[in-house]
Amino acid sequence: MPNTQAYWDGQQWTENYAPLPPRPVEPPHTNLVIAGWLLAFFVPVVGFVIGCVLLGKRAGHGVGVMLLSLVAAGMWYSTFMNLYG
Repeated sequence: MPNTQAYWDGQQWTENYAPLPPRPVEPPHTNLVIAGWLLAFFVPVVGFVIGCVLLGKRAGHGVGVMLLSLVAAGMWYSTFMNLYG
């Protein structure tokens, strides 16, 4: 029977079946989220890419990481232009 598990009594399979246990929920992408937040500020382009990946994984932090990346990129650009422009 599909989606069930059978029982072995030590000599043969029994007539008893049970539904398969539910599949484990995919763990949150904690390391990717942390990397996204850090890199969004220090390396905005990489942070933006990680934000896009998090959006695809529906991790819940993608939009925030992408926005921080854009803000940080503006800050870095402004600082660079004030120093060297």
